Amino acid sequence: MKPKKKARGQAAPFTIGDIHLIKTALRKRGEDRDLALFSMGIDTMLRSGDLLHLRVSAIRDTSGKIKDSFVVRQGKTDRDVKCYLSPTTQAVLADRAAL
Repeated sequence: MKPKKKARGQAAPFTIGDIHLIKTALRKRGEDRDLALFSMGIDTMLRSGDLLHLRVSAIRDTSGKIKDSFVVRQGKTDRDVKCYLSPTTQAVLADRAAL
């Protein structure tokens, strides 16, 4: 008997409820880094490789405050993209002690 083939293709997008559940679970577990990356990923829609290559200096201004927008060069397309951070993500990043 042949094993069933798994469905392939694009996964369904997260709903607002899914996003809130994930953020709540990350907060409860104290996963600050993962929460910061997840929040930035949702806000910017950057690929994971581009997110992981970001430097703190890209998202902080000279006074140390989290910027509401920044420009990043995407690795795959080699194009500059302006990204915006929501006030919630800015607060998550500001609370992150390691930044």
